[in-house]
Parts: sequence; C-alpha cells; structure tokens
Amino acid sequence: MAEEFGQWVKERRRAVGLRRQEDLAALVDVTQSAVSDWENGNNFPKRETIPALARALNVTEDDLLARAYDSSYGTVGGLARQQRQMMESINRFELRFSDVVTTMERITNWADQMERALAEMRDLLQQALTAIAEPSSRERPSGGGRGRKAGAL
Repeated sequence: MAEEFGQWVKERRRAVGLRRQEDLAALVDVTQSAVSDWENGNNFPKRETIPALARALNVTEDDLLARAYDSSYGTVGGLARQQRQMMESINRFELRFSDVVTTMERITNWADQMERALAEMRDLLQQALTAIAEPSSRERPSGGGRGRKAGAL
C-alpha cells in the first residue's frame, strides 16, 4: 500500500544519508511537500521522477516500481508479486507433473514386466498341455491295438 511505500522511501532516504525531506526533494527536483506526500502514503511519485528518485535512493528503477505499486491497486508492484506467485505455482505444478510422469513410467515398466511374465507363463502352459496331449512313446501301447494282444478275442 501507499503507506508501506512511504515508509520504505523514508527508510531508504535515511539509509543513504539524507536526513531531511528537502535534501531528497532537491536531488529529485520536486518539492518537499511531494516527498512528504510519498513518505506519508498520500501519493506516489510521478512517472517522470522515477529515474531520479531511484538514483537518489540508490536502488534500481525496477525495485522502486515494485515497491511503489501495491497489488490492491492492480499495478506494477502487485503484478510483480503475482508473477512471483505464479512462477512458484508453476514450479510446484512442474514438480507434481514430474512426479506423475515418473509414476507413469514406473507403471509402464511394471506393465511391460507383467506382459513378459504372462508370455512366459503362456509358453509354459502350452508346453504342459502339449506334453499331456502327446504321451511319450513308452506310455503308448505296443502293437497298435487298444491294449489287447493281437489275435486274442
């Protein structure tokens, strides 16, 4: 909010060694009352004062703008905050998506292993059925009959 920005301007002004609002006003080429309005949360700096104010407070223009505008006003500072929050959400989503992809890869590998095991079991079952259907030669009756000796009635 404007009050937060004003407090920040006051703290930065003092941090760079400017004890009075008039000192900052002279560097930025504005009135002392303009500086007072900023520091008391009554107003924001005009666009054309941003470069000089940033230099005077020894901050980047981007940092100054990010501090100047609050999300409740839907302005640059709020957008920067929203962008950071969105990037954090995207990162969390990417991590979750990565977990889903990893899980899907594991399921696919497991399914492939199961498919191979089922194919082996099918082959073994087929071999067993074939062995049952075709008895070995020692189990077959000799002489081609049904277990009777030739010539016997």
